[in-house]
Amino acid sequence: MLRFFLSAFVVFAMSVPAFAQDDMDVTKRRELALEMHKIRPAREQVSEAVNQVARNLPPADQERFIAMVDKAFDYEALEKMSVDTMVALFTTAELQAMVDYFGSPEAKAVAKKLPIYQEKLQPEIIRMLDQALADERFGNTPAPAAPASE
Repeated sequence: MLRFFLSAFVVFAMSVPAFAQDDMDVTKRRELALEMHKIRPAREQVSEAVNQVARNLPPADQERFIAMVDKAFDYEALEKMSVDTMVALFTTAELQAMVDYFGSPEAKAVAKKLPIYQEKLQPEIIRMLDQALADERFGNTPAPAAPASE
């Protein structure tokens, strides 16, 4: 019986540093996830996506759509869920890399330009999808795609 308690004590004693290390790592990951949200708040990301969708609506409906979505979203809950998910999903090194990159001037410039990039490509993507659906519906054999110009 004494041997059992000693064995259990040794196993427990050896695992405590691992738990402490994991707790420290979780704390660091949470700090980095919160830092990421200072750099790219969830609210801003949702707002960018909503504005992009709104641009496809008639101008008279755009403001109403944006207001409806804004009213429907619980941004605090979304941010908490996002931080918790980042902590659970990403390693400390990955979160640090995200903070380093997304906090850089280059990444901030890219983030501002991405909606413009997407806005320019979206009509062509929709046109291609519509064509593919029409070809499928009417049994047309699609023409081979033209090679991309470089």
